[in-house]
Amino acid sequence: GDEYFSYFYKTDHHWNDKAGIFVAGEITNYLNLKFQYNLDASIYNLDNYDLKTYKKIFLGSLGRKTSAGYVSPENFDIYLPKYETSFVVSADNLHTEGDYFTAFINKSLLENVKNYSHLCYDAFLYSNHPLMTIENRLCNNGKRLLVIKDSKANVVDAHLASSVQYLDIIDPRYMKSGIRDYIKNTNPDVVLSIFAIDQTSEYYDLH
Repeated sequence: GDEYFSYFYKTDHHWNDKAGIFVAGEITNYLNLKFQYNLDASIYNLDNYDLKTYKKIFLGSLGRKTSAGYVSPENFDIYLPKYETSFVVSADNLHTEGDYFTAFINKSLLENVKNYSHLCYDAFLYSNHPLMTIENRLCNNGKRLLVIKDSKANVVDAHLASSVQYLDIIDPRYMKSGIRDYIKNTNPDVVLSIFAIDQTSEYYDLH
């Protein structure tokens, strides 16, 4: 609809953080409707977030191809929950604990940015990993979701973790085997696929 372009960066192909909140809310509403999970979808109202803006630091994947000589860097926004959060995050070479900002955002990619040599977007979920597991320490609903994704879903997954007790994330670009076994062993309540449509045929081969 009318807000379509507000869900994307001007210089990058990914959804922005505002879209991440919106999509996480839509998924949560659907799970409640389809399976009567009674997850708290009210948290995904933007009034429940503080906006933190990093001024003119982001030149996305498309902007960097054009170069800063033709395209101006844009602001990089992160929406931080006002409500209390506490997570434990584990991946191949990563372990973080704490509130939303500490657990999910790599601050080092947003500070002292020079020459736009890296993508600020990689700050979400500390970039991409073959497998990431998240425990929401303030949620006891027992629900476990598995998301099979590419980088476009990073902003979604970071917020989706607030409505379930466990969230597992697989990036099939890096986890090349064992996906079916992982699903059998962990027995998630729901498996979600969130990735760019042009990658669908490749990613649906779950090895």
